[in-house]
Amino acid sequence: MWRKIEINLQKWINNENSLPLFLFGARQVGKTYIVKKIANQYFQNKYIYINFFDRDRYFELLKDKTKPSEIIEIINFVSGKKINDEYLLIFDEIQEMPNIKTSLKLFVEQNYKIKIICLGSYLGNSLNKDNWSIPVGKVERMNLYPLNFEEFLMATSNKQYINIIKQSLINKKRINDTTHKILLELVHDFMIIGGMPSVVNDYINNKDLNKVEELKSNLLKDYKEDIGKYIQNNKDKLKAISIFENINAFLSKQNKKFKLSQLDSNARYLNYESAIKNLELTKIIYKINNLNNVSTLLMNNFKESEFKIYYNDCGFLINSLKLNKYILFSESNELYANIKGSLVENYVISEFWSKTNGNNLYYYSFRGNENNSGNKNYSRNNSNTNYEIDLCTEDNKGNFIPIEIKFGTKFSKKSLKKIIIDNKPKFSIVISSKNFSLDKNTNIYNIPIYASTFIEFQNDRLVSFID
Repeated sequence: MWRKIEINLQKWINNENSLPLFLFGARQVGKTYIVKKIANQYFQNKYIYINFFDRDRYFELLKDKTKPSEIIEIINFVSGKKINDEYLLIFDEIQEMPNIKTSLKLFVEQNYKIKIICLGSYLGNSLNKDNWSIPVGKVERMNLYPLNFEEFLMATSNKQYINIIKQSLINKKRINDTTHKILLELVHDFMIIGGMPSVVNDYINNKDLNKVEELKSNLLKDYKEDIGKYIQNNKDKLKAISIFENINAFLSKQNKKFKLSQLDSNARYLNYESAIKNLELTKIIYKINNLNNVSTLLMNNFKESEFKIYYNDCGFLINSLKLNKYILFSESNELYANIKGSLVENYVISEFWSKTNGNNLYYYSFRGNENNSGNKNYSRNNSNTNYEIDLCTEDNKGNFIPIEIKFGTKFSKKSLKKIIIDNKPKFSIVISSKNFSLDKNTNIYNIPIYASTFIEFQNDRLVSFID
């Protein structure tokens, strides 16, 4: 499978002065696969892969070593090779060997030119647990996430649609109806299958959705087991497992806000904060905070204790609810409207998260007076109405950008109209099953679900496509 991170890995390899690289990511997102692919492509037989989880001779001989000269001598001895500056060293499950992390600073300071990549499941959590920080200025970082929809199109031999979507997004022009329908079907498949590489690969080979669900169930079990493995504090461990097990319960409701009080009547955010942050570090959940207001900078205006939690892969939501494609997408079935709404939200947030690492993504839940929204049927009994914007961010020109996320083609824009009247954003986005269109009177840009993956971000800010 082609992964977009290959572009950045190639740049890192071609940079003569590149620092040791830490590749972060949750379990089974393809870290080892992609690094070995790059190693075979650029280094051929001049790379050495060491997995410290194996507890083999490398582990026994290296477990207390920090001097680069000693580390290289041992690797030469065990591998039977003679390492020089043309080699790549891959240290997998690096969290099992903290002393090797310590040695990276010395590799840099002593001017070694050997390329080094460090991998590890739940690396962020392990770094926090073991209290060993990455030396500032001595390493580079990259993040790997599950496949996004563009990568899914590549993997499923549908890459011919990629440029069509990109051009329609830039030019704000409709895609022809036949292609639009095909792309909606493809993105529906992706939202069900998800982006875990092993699951996508099995689907490509077998086209068996039942096997897909079995694989996802096993991955969710692995995630739960790893929560117990890597979170040392027993109270935090139990809280984290409870949170993870209840994500689907909250996402299946109309109000998707995660309410700790429904897990424990005595729960307070401060008592759960550590467990939540541990889960965030593992990168198996995405936490979106509510805003106090929409004044930029948004990062100064959010409520830490009010949040929604999504899976790191949209395919896990349907699996956790024991649903399937045929139940969910039946045109006559309106029983699952909330779940379909949550599914497309989880999909869009996952797509944006892979571009921003979760920075500058919020939702906005607020109360307001409907009369201010131009409602002619306003009455005193209806003067304090609930509104919510599904996703809020900022563009690279400093503008606040509200984004509504809908599954179908028929929906209310009450909250969006309210935010436009009250805050006058430069433009707004509606992501739905509708085709591309731009309302020049309101600057509301309708973008199809499948095109959200092609919305670009730079430095955690959406690249503006409205003049």
